[in-house]
Amino acid sequence: MKRFTMLSVAGIDKAREVMEVTMGRAKADLVITNSLLLNVYTRELLPRQNVAIKGAWIAYVGPEE
Repeated sequence: MKRFTMLSVAGIDKAREVMEVTMGRAKADLVITNSLLLNVYTRELLPRQNVAIKGAWIAYVGPEE
């Protein structure tokens, strides 16, 4: 049985767009900066995080650079 991810269902073109944002080669549609995120697995608060969104997809979550 073949497993599909949401991006594979959206199509290769959409996956490529999101990957380009993730790699820093393209601009995100929306970037939320200096946010405080909660890691629900470790219950740790992560200050000064960025979230980059391309279309309906989260392309990047990580520290400010």
